[in-house]
Amino acid sequence: MPAAKRSGRELSLLIGLGAAVVVIIGVVVAGVIVAMRMDVGAPTVTAQTTSAAATTISPDAAVIQTTAADVARVDVPPAAIGQEVRDGDFSFVVTDVQRMDAVVNPEHPDIEKVAQGEFVVVQMTVTNVGAEPQTYSGSFNTLFDGSTVYKSDDEAWLYFGKLPPRLNPGDSVDTGVVFDVPKGTEVQSIELHDGPTSAGVTVGL
Repeated sequence: MPAAKRSGRELSLLIGLGAAVVVIIGVVVAGVIVAMRMDVGAPTVTAQTTSAAATTISPDAAVIQTTAADVARVDVPPAAIGQEVRDGDFSFVVTDVQRMDAVVNPEHPDIEKVAQGEFVVVQMTVTNVGAEPQTYSGSFNTLFDGSTVYKSDDEAWLYFGKLPPRLNPGDSVDTGVVFDVPKGTEVQSIELHDGPTSAGVTVGL
């Protein structure tokens, strides 16, 4: 049986319906694509917000990091007389504190130096704890009375008739550091040094 021929009107209708279907499909696909883009974008915003919050509360951002070099030395309690302390290649044990109006050369008693105030002589035992021979000098040590820092009096120290000793590893020497201070000064501590740039250690007096 021969197929019925469609009229021109029917063909036009079918073509119109097909075009409409294509348009609808295009709209649906476009909507899906837009929705997908919105869904993909949302986590990005959330992640940025979370990151901002984390940055706000991060300890690294809110707290200044402090190194050991920033800690005040006054927080470290001083050692006591008789206790060993170390700085660089030397160890120190303060053994006594003496006061005198003048220092005298033991080999030439007629040669002396008179203090402007009074001499405070801090006696100690110094030991080379390093691996190489070292020359010890008391020139870098300082005395403290709570408000004033006093430098050692190297000239007065020479009146004791001793030169700066050169110590081999393990060797010790009994020596002293001399300070010229106002009479009656209540000294609190001495800061002992291996050299001019060492950190130093404090011993209470």
